Amino acid sequence: MRIIVVCIVLGLIIVGALRKIFCLKQLDKRLNYTIEYREHFIQYCNAVVKTGKLDSNYYLELTRDINKIQLELGNDGIVSYYNPMSGIKSDRYPMFLNFFTELRFYMKGWGLFNNEINMLISSCDEALLKHIGVIEEAIGIGKKRIINPIYCFSNGIGYIISLPVKMLEWCGILNNTVSNKVLDSRFHFVVEKLFTIIGLVASVMTIIMGWDQFVNLIKTIIN
Repeated sequence: MRIIVVCIVLGLIIVGALRKIFCLKQLDKRLNYTIEYREHFIQYCNAVVKTGKLDSNYYLELTRDINKIQLELGNDGIVSYYNPMSGIKSDRYPMFLNFFTELRFYMKGWGLFNNEINMLISSCDEALLKHIGVIEEAIGIGKKRIINPIYCFSNGIGYIISLPVKMLEWCGILNNTVSNKVLDSRFHFVVEKLFTIIGLVASVMTIIMGWDQFVNLIKTIIN
């Protein structure tokens, strides 16, 4: 029984580690994408300021990926905003979804003044930089966790618990949004940690004492 328990524990640790490796690869892709978008964004803005024209080599690429970069930034791309010319005021203003519209108005003389458009460009750049820092921090934390067997064990259990929800998503019963909400919920977090603690204690006690002695101990405690 001890050998079986050891194999199960090692299996969960390996599953958890592989799951984290996959997450790190996804984070690395997001980081590279955000860095590349920022580089093209800066070059585009410099070209607009220099030539006074909206079109440039990066215009189509940047506008095509507007929704993608805004979704990637999340709350990092949301700011409080007020435009005195248009009267637009918002506490949750998605910068990149509105940037090119504001820039177009500015170029036609309808919207922002020079200092305001420069502030908008700076705010967008700061949002990108901030998000790059957030991803880099997440990657750094992830690399430390991947060598932590207890974290990998917990992550492996989390994956097993998430399978029923994922299977409903794969079958088309749940969409991706609902699935993510369930897996990111407080309830799922508590269940995952509870199973981790129970599984860890049970595994350690079984390996040390043996399964029969552990069961007898549990019976003694319950009775």
